[in-house]
Amino acid sequence: MRDRGELLPSANPAALAALMVSALQGGAVAHRATGSRQHLVNAVQTALTHLRAFAAQR
Repeated sequence: MRDRGELLPSANPAALAALMVSALQGGAVAHRATGSRQHLVNAVQTALTHLRAFAAQR
């Protein structure tokens, strides 16, 4: 995505991918432990907000 100009040059795609996986996994574990989807929703929304900060302007 960075090479295609979709992310800022300062973005670290591997770190951003790890963030998304961690948010999904952590949110899923919290959901299973508590029965509330809100933990999953909050984790993914927060990760997406961080990811959007690295989006290149088109």
